[in-house]
Amino acid sequence: KRGGKRAGEKSKDGKDSKARRLQGANGASVAGAAHNGAGPVVQGPLIQPLASQASLILQLTASQGDTDATYLESTRQANRGGTILLCKRADGHVLWSDVVREDVVAIRGNHHMSVVATSDGILYFFSKCGRRLLPAVMLSCQVAHLEVVAAPDKPMQTHVVVVTSDAVLRSWDASALQENCNTSLASLVRDGSGVERVWFSTAAVPVVEMSNGHSYAYHQGMKVMMRIADDHFQASSLSSLSSHRSQLVALPNPAGPLSRAIQVATRTFKPQALPGIIALDEEQQSQQTIAHAETCLASAMVLESPAEFKHWLSAYTKLLVQSAREGESTSGEARLRELCEFLLPPGGADSRHESKILGCSRKMLLGEVMQVMRSNRALQRLAAEFQLLAGHQA
Repeated sequence: KRGGKRAGEKSKDGKDSKARRLQGANGASVAGAAHNGAGPVVQGPLIQPLASQASLILQLTASQGDTDATYLESTRQANRGGTILLCKRADGHVLWSDVVREDVVAIRGNHHMSVVATSDGILYFFSKCGRRLLPAVMLSCQVAHLEVVAAPDKPMQTHVVVVTSDAVLRSWDASALQENCNTSLASLVRDGSGVERVWFSTAAVPVVEMSNGHSYAYHQGMKVMMRIADDHFQASSLSSLSSHRSQLVALPNPAGPLSRAIQVATRTFKPQALPGIIALDEEQQSQQTIAHAETCLASAMVLESPAEFKHWLSAYTKLLVQSAREGESTSGEARLRELCEFLLPPGGADSRHESKILGCSRKMLLGEVMQVMRSNRALQRLAAEFQLLAGHQA
């Protein structure tokens, strides 16, 4: 049977389940070979649900000093029905146990919380001591993917994300019982792409990684999925695939969720695209490079990744300053003005409260942009204008 096990989650016989790809709409089954008019055609799932397993085991915590690692196991009762849950230490000591009536398809968790998904789309939430934290949580369809993670800066705060077979993505702050995301992924799987995995950024932003290498993040404000990484900028001089990689990004990208998504997109490079890349002239490549930097800068904001935002802000500023120096177009200076206006603190120099972007001071960011601008004599007047507006010292 196809299963939903991953690294750390194995059958009791020790065999890892084979890697599973969640198929998209083109791979969905259809009940009935043809519609004979007797009734509606019943469509299969948009995403293949996880299959029930006779037994599963997940390591919840690692061993530390004298403390043994802890594991959560599920074992289907063949004769009496239902599934036994056992949380125990590596030495076999049982910490807690419970029984659910349904077949189990996935178990996820950490030191603070465990979540058990069943074959009929139910989630059970357990505390580290085995207390049932909630009644059975009823989902719209069967579970296709489940993840449970603790917030990096708040270990007691646990986030849960689930994808159901009707292509709905939902995530919660399980500690606060607060929904953070509820959106459809139907448009992502419509072309036959599958959901490879779902994960959280360091700021608990849900990210969906597809089989075609594209990655999407949920925008909390606009309530939509946004494509944060793809294969559309292979001709960009900022791309790792470029044969003449820009010296503006000589330093490696900082580790973070955007870098992770970009690496996945890079692995899906198709050699068939090379002739189209080579055919681009210098101006077209420059346009694609700037578009690439703008997309990465905006994606870092969606992911709420401060280090990556600063990295791409620096790369984007240098690209615009270089284009203005080389006189490629007047758009470079216009975009620099727009960027400075975006970074300018509300109220300018008269603002009493420090305004920030992803925890970074707007004045500091604007100062760094103006410092790069001063390297171009043609931009001195623009830099002086925003220096005055922001109240920076000369």
